[in-house]
Amino acid sequence: GVEGSDYRLESRWIEIQRHPNGAGQDLSLEAGGEVVAHIFDGKTKLDLTSDHVQANAFSVSRAVKTVESRGLEATGNVVFHASGDEELDGSGDRLVIDSDRSGHLYPLEHRRVRVAGHLPKDDLKFEMTAGEVLFELDGLSAQDPSIEIQGVAAPLGKASSSLAPVPLNAVAGRMSVDRTSILFTEGVYIGQSATPESSWSLDAENLVLTGAQSTETGVRRFNISTLLAWGGFQARFAQEIAARGSTLMLDRDQNRMTLRGVPAEFDLNGMRVKTDWLEVDLATGFWRTSKGSVITLDERSGSFEFKFASMEPMNGVDSRIEVVREPAFIDHATRREVRASWALFWLDEVRLTRMSRELLHRPVLEQPEDSAPAPPPQGAQSEFIRKMKALPFLAWVHEAYFEGNIEMLDHGERRIRADAAYMSLVDGRGWMREILVTFITPFRSGAKHLKLHADWLNISPGGAVRMQGAVVTSCEFDEPHYVIKLGDLRMKPRPSNSARRAIAEGREAGADELDGY
Repeated sequence: GVEGSDYRLESRWIEIQRHPNGAGQDLSLEAGGEVVAHIFDGKTKLDLTSDHVQANAFSVSRAVKTVESRGLEATGNVVFHASGDEELDGSGDRLVIDSDRSGHLYPLEHRRVRVAGHLPKDDLKFEMTAGEVLFELDGLSAQDPSIEIQGVAAPLGKASSSLAPVPLNAVAGRMSVDRTSILFTEGVYIGQSATPESSWSLDAENLVLTGAQSTETGVRRFNISTLLAWGGFQARFAQEIAARGSTLMLDRDQNRMTLRGVPAEFDLNGMRVKTDWLEVDLATGFWRTSKGSVITLDERSGSFEFKFASMEPMNGVDSRIEVVREPAFIDHATRREVRASWALFWLDEVRLTRMSRELLHRPVLEQPEDSAPAPPPQGAQSEFIRKMKALPFLAWVHEAYFEGNIEMLDHGERRIRADAAYMSLVDGRGWMREILVTFITPFRSGAKHLKLHADWLNISPGGAVRMQGAVVTSCEFDEPHYVIKLGDLRMKPRPSNSARRAIAEGREAGADELDGY
């Protein structure tokens, strides 16, 4: 036989044939009827049962002292177990093993094969049904696989607290596994489901995973280091993140998530970001984006939108800052808009740190929960400011600074203009520099607008304002022909109609709502 090998065969009948081939000869073995085979080729042991077996070999001489295997084919109710370099169990209708030790497992028509064992990638334990499976020395591929892989840690979100292993489930058109990656193509669903905090799922046209085994938590798990989906995807990670687009790249080594689409959509904590390109630093909470918008997923304030030309992170001395180009806050219901050339947003450190712990879930991040200081009592606010602060995106912002052609538009007409502005979203304080406010006069004839200019404006937490260097004019020219100097001007906010009703009825709810001055 084959040098270093051992063949044991039981069946109802066996036929061996020899055919001269040059100086050597071709050998064939055919067996049928409840075939039981035990084959060891020096590296791998194969235990096999089937209805029929056909084996071929070649001997370089007529003496048949040593032979070269030319392959084996088993058909009919095939069940096998392979051990040695690889551990595999399988069943199907036909098993073909080629001379290079690769193999194919085929099902009956309209049926599926079953395979279980360990994948070439990090010896991951798996169970699978498929239409057809190809086994190679350093890889495995399958058509229409439905696979369950054990010991894979969730790529984002809290790790499952359950002691029982949570399998990774995948269904795809095709799958290919080697020692470096797991590739799914022709449409794939993949996910894990244990608890709401640790569940995740992803639907994509194509998907590849890379990673490595780790025991840093005392439990042997496979940590996904890179996840790349392309050709269109929909994803959900834990309870925090949902995303859609054309391409998704999750790099756990760099703690970055990158989305692309036309547009890509990214849902996080009640808000939805729409942009062609978005990169999220999962360790710091910083964003980088191209042109896009943010809306709230709360239908009660769904008419409010935040638009931007781009976002870039910047580290302050003791804070985290997001730089926003061309920010615009738009209330589509009232047709009001506030916009500027650029803005700085000081981010909430406590929220960012908590999000990083929940999404990354690494032992070095497992520290006592930070508690945010209680915000001071809020004063009265205009409905526009109330809606703007209700945006989930701004719940992550403590302070905001705007500069460059700041405008507030009402039904497309400019009502307020300023060079720079600052606002605290914690207590409502703020200021504006070089401000121009345009009022519509109630007169039927004569001047239609009244313009109020001030060098400086301070805003108190209750909404009251104080202007310094104030002048007023009804002249429509940019450089007015006349002005009335007011000097130091103070104004108190006017309650809205609903606030007046609340005050009249003795209700506190809604009594602080404002509607102009």
